[in-house]
Amino acid sequence: MYIKTITTRSILNIAPLKTYYCLIILCLFSFSSFGQTTKTWSPSGLFGFSWNTAANWSPWGVPTINDDVIISYYIYAPIINNFDAQAKSVKIDKTSAWLPIIGSFYYRARLEISNTGSLTVSGSITNDGYLNVNNGRVTTTSGDLLNAFETNISSSSQLNITGNITNEIYGSVAAFTVDNSTITVSGNFRNTENLTVDNSSSATINGDLVNIYGYDSNAATLNIDDSNLSATNISNSDSGSTMEINGSTVQVTNQFTNLQELTVNDSDVTVNQKFNSGYSTTFTNSDLTATNFENYYLQNLTVEDNSTINVSSSFTSDGYINVSNSIFNVNTIDFLYNGEANFSNGSLINATNTIYSASEFHLSNSNIQSSYVALTFNSTFTLKDNCKVTVENDINADGTVILEDIVQIETKNLYMAEENGRSQWNLFDDSYLMVHEHLDLQAKLNIFNNASLIQTSTTDLNDVAENYHGQLNINRIAQNIENHDYVYWSAPVMSYNLDGISTSTNRYIWEPTTNGGQFGNWSKVSNTPMQLGKGYIVKGGPSGHTSGENYTTNFSMYLRGSNRIPNGTIPVTVSRGTYNDEDYYGPSNTTKVTKYDDNWNLIGNPYPSAISADAFLTANSGSLYTNEEGDVSVDGGIIEGGLRIWTHGSAPSSTYNDPFYANETYSYNPNDYITYTLAGSSDPSGFSGYIASCQGFFVLMRQDTPSQSETLNFTNAMRTHTSEYTNAEFFRTENTKNRIWLNLKNSKDIATNMLLGYFDGAVNAKDPLYDAIIMDPNTTSIYSLIDNEGFVVQGKANPFTNTDTVPLGVIIKEKDVYSIGISAVDGLFETTNQDIYLEDLYENKVHDLRTAPYQFSSEVGTFNDRFVLVYEANKLGIDETTTLNDLNIFATKNYIKVSSKTNVVNTITIYDILGRALFNTKNLNTQEVLLDQFAPTNSPLIIKATLANGKTKTQKVIY
Repeated sequence: MYIKTITTRSILNIAPLKTYYCLIILCLFSFSSFGQTTKTWSPSGLFGFSWNTAANWSPWGVPTINDDVIISYYIYAPIINNFDAQAKSVKIDKTSAWLPIIGSFYYRARLEISNTGSLTVSGSITNDGYLNVNNGRVTTTSGDLLNAFETNISSSSQLNITGNITNEIYGSVAAFTVDNSTITVSGNFRNTENLTVDNSSSATINGDLVNIYGYDSNAATLNIDDSNLSATNISNSDSGSTMEINGSTVQVTNQFTNLQELTVNDSDVTVNQKFNSGYSTTFTNSDLTATNFENYYLQNLTVEDNSTINVSSSFTSDGYINVSNSIFNVNTIDFLYNGEANFSNGSLINATNTIYSASEFHLSNSNIQSSYVALTFNSTFTLKDNCKVTVENDINADGTVILEDIVQIETKNLYMAEENGRSQWNLFDDSYLMVHEHLDLQAKLNIFNNASLIQTSTTDLNDVAENYHGQLNINRIAQNIENHDYVYWSAPVMSYNLDGISTSTNRYIWEPTTNGGQFGNWSKVSNTPMQLGKGYIVKGGPSGHTSGENYTTNFSMYLRGSNRIPNGTIPVTVSRGTYNDEDYYGPSNTTKVTKYDDNWNLIGNPYPSAISADAFLTANSGSLYTNEEGDVSVDGGIIEGGLRIWTHGSAPSSTYNDPFYANETYSYNPNDYITYTLAGSSDPSGFSGYIASCQGFFVLMRQDTPSQSETLNFTNAMRTHTSEYTNAEFFRTENTKNRIWLNLKNSKDIATNMLLGYFDGAVNAKDPLYDAIIMDPNTTSIYSLIDNEGFVVQGKANPFTNTDTVPLGVIIKEKDVYSIGISAVDGLFETTNQDIYLEDLYENKVHDLRTAPYQFSSEVGTFNDRFVLVYEANKLGIDETTTLNDLNIFATKNYIKVSSKTNVVNTITIYDILGRALFNTKNLNTQEVLLDQFAPTNSPLIIKATLANGKTKTQKVIY
């Protein structure tokens, strides 16, 4: 065995070598096994600027998921291009430099990721420089992203942050931009600088998005443009911060709090819980959906241009709200004491439950739908410009309510309480308040001029006098009243004294029967309570009235004792005389009296609202009855022939005949009465069909009523509102209607009108709903004839046929040159397709009224056989008349004669003016024929004679 001897020196020399190798192994183990190094970007010009080049890093080597990376080189940025990169953390740094002129400043480092390149970071990313991701991806698996200068995510890039994102810096401005890209944040996104998400980007924040004022005195701005954003909560809360959402969709899981400036344009915002609004919030052409909405104290909320606010629970505002052309769909709205709400230009409030208001509320050209409305004593509720408020149940109001310019309020119940005398409602213009059931007026209700209070039920609280202490004021303006004008009044309140209108000595009621019951006359009256439903006339205005100016009558009533708001069925007694014989001349010896002149009654609208003339006539005029033989008669009813409204359109003159059997120096023009039936108004510009509150008018009692005294009724059904409803026609001028208005004018251009029309439901016989006789046979008139009786309004049955003919009559009171022309047309006559002709039987002329009025001369008299309205120029051969000198047709008082000198007469046919054949004879074979088979009636007939050679002559005669 060989044994080697080891000296002491050898042992001593080996020990340091082992120690050295152990250190090397330890170091290798440390670097390779743990890899916990800090990689600093140190690019080399030889190796380019790729992140994936080991030589660009110090210490040497490409960073791994375990390496902290610091990028501080400010000239050359690392580039991650079409490959995957990793790091434990990344810091894009700022580097201090020195320039002698401006002192020290910062260079900013940057990192570029492009062309589907990706960076995965297990920790956090801190960006004090530039982070540019273009068609790339950045992911943190368990860390945050702090942007302290500028981050740009663009061109279909992705940013996935498992932690939080903070966009803030001290002493400068941080900018964070997401362009056509997607970001996902597991935590919160805190923005104190500039954040922009635009161009079809998507931002998903599973925590809170907080937009707050920066620590460096810069305002925080957040812009979401044409993108999608979702977050658990959004807060725009600190002073100076602003948020804009444009063309985007925003989804908030919990709460959206805006206490600063928020602008939402063309966007949809959904908040699953509460939306808080403060300072300045604007929605333009946008939709907000939230569970609750709160507008903070004295802050501004603007909603405009087709926006919609949907709140499933409560909307509360103590600030200023301006809504234009937008919709509020809410459950409950509560406007608190300090705020003010303005809804205008086609906006809608749709409250499923309740609207509370204790503040200023203004509605203009907008609508409200609600189940319940409550107004406190210090609230002001102003509505104007065609607003409509519909309340399903109750309005409980003890504040101030103002309605202007055709505003409509409709509610089931209305409780108008008074708090310290400050509560009142003011209704102006053509506005109306409609109450369907209970009305409890314990405040002051002021109805000005054309406004209305409409009640559709009698179940109001007027019947509980001890609980009823309000005040009703109705102010009606009589316009342009000359001191010689008569105004026809009726009272819309109970127990109002006639002297409240005027103490003029010329105040009258109409007595239907005087002088033994043969005719009616005016009877002076003064200092008397006006009866509901009765008419009164007053000359001129109150004491001191300036002729030609307006004056206002205030019908005021305190709801005390038996005083009630006129409502429900209001009966009015009308009467007639017994005279039923031929016309005669009255005491003045110049005025003709007819059998109808003791049947006229002056009544008036008893309600503080307009009534439908059609409904009034239908309820009180009876109905038509047709027997087995086809004869038409009237069954029941009290009045006939429509109603007459005085317009005081003409000044009194000595040229007019004495009215109503008196012998006066100056008289009024009887044609100033407008006649109205279901056919329409005798004057085409005169009356729409709604009788105004305070309006008196004449009706004609039927001659055949069972008793000389009967009761007609005004009812709430006559107050039903329609789209044509108006209470404005005081003292002035779905049924197919085809109407012609004709006028008769003298040489001074003074006109009188009549109406002829064709209607569904009308008949060709006398009809009390559609037909109205002339009111006064002592004035120049034009009318149509039914059974030789004159009608200023006549309704005939649809369908119209152009073979129809209508005999017309005229009353001429002065020898003169007159004209008959068309005043207006509607329905099928509005086009020129349907001809309208006037035939003058005296002159044997047919004139086209479409081209010009027909002129004629006339003596004084009544002429019922001269004119016929026709719709075919060649009716019964009118235009085909053969002029034969040897064929003569004429009528005497006793017979009709047809003769020919050179030929024999073969056939003769006789027609009435309606075209019906009354007589026909053939094979006469004689040169002269005398026809006396008919009793003369002084009516027009049409004779058609044919000679043996086939020649025909047609001629009209009066026989």
